[in-house]
Amino acid sequence: MDQKYNPDYVKTYYTDAQDWYDNRVQKQTWEVPFADGTGTARATYLKNGDSKKTIIYGQGWTTEPEGMGRISKMFYDMGYNVLMPYTRGQNSSDGEWLTFGDKDKQDWVNWINKIDQTNGQDSQIVLYGQSLGADTALQYAGQGNLPSSVKATIADCGFSTIPSLIYHLYTGAANSLNSITSKIGWNLNGSIPLVPFDQLLTAMNGINKLVQGFSLDDVSGITAVKNSKLPTLFISTEDDTFIPDTETETMYNLSASTDKKLWVLDGHVGGHASASNAVQDYMKNIEDFLASAMNQSSSSSDDQLNVPATNKVAA
Repeated sequence: MDQKYNPDYVKTYYTDAQDWYDNRVQKQTWEVPFADGTGTARATYLKNGDSKKTIIYGQGWTTEPEGMGRISKMFYDMGYNVLMPYTRGQNSSDGEWLTFGDKDKQDWVNWINKIDQTNGQDSQIVLYGQSLGADTALQYAGQGNLPSSVKATIADCGFSTIPSLIYHLYTGAANSLNSITSKIGWNLNGSIPLVPFDQLLTAMNGINKLVQGFSLDDVSGITAVKNSKLPTLFISTEDDTFIPDTETETMYNLSASTDKKLWVLDGHVGGHASASNAVQDYMKNIEDFLASAMNQSSSSSDDQLNVPATNKVAA
């Protein structure tokens, strides 16, 4: 990573943070039922003294609890409790399939109810996630009628839509293949032989509908941000080649929030979900944003969360 992000400090901080999470901080295991009643969601909770402020940390695809724990120290150092729910189909939560946040966002209703019951009427909650976790946080926020305890969202390198993400990965693979075939005069023109993008997307969508009951088009960061007025901080890095920073910029531009901020780190930071490598800048930007957001009442908040009849919460 570039020297301006102080890689020596980053190494020292995260070495200590890993030891803190592994050996020094007390961890609790929390459970809530899935909103559709099909299983149990599990999480690790880090209680921070008598703090009434809590970060819900949305899990990225394949992100291990130890990695989440290491990053959670930043929020703990800011004075927050940290709840790390494990997405359906990952780690200790039940389920066999990732739902890309579509079903997990309903499970977050139960997590927030549990936090509010634990911390009482002074409870304050910030929704946070990296990558897939960012979209889970955004999709929960986009449901509307949120409890008044929910104050803000921080979305670090989320995707705008699943099809746009698949297209980016598809074209990347096609261009890599083209670098080989072009040497023998075969230009692929952005496509993979025998696997046209439209057919690939249709097949993937059909399988997902059959197995999980929802369309990939239903999982949309764009739709979520258009429906959320919570203060929102959007974060990305210019060197993210998995989910480009343009996806984050698109969501920022389309966000309905009147209190929103876009922060894109330039230079070499470390690739996808790497903004947190810039520990000092990361903490300062988040602290500055939350200093304002935590003192505001979202116009979309209410004391109770109304859940559609087809998605009754099991708790």
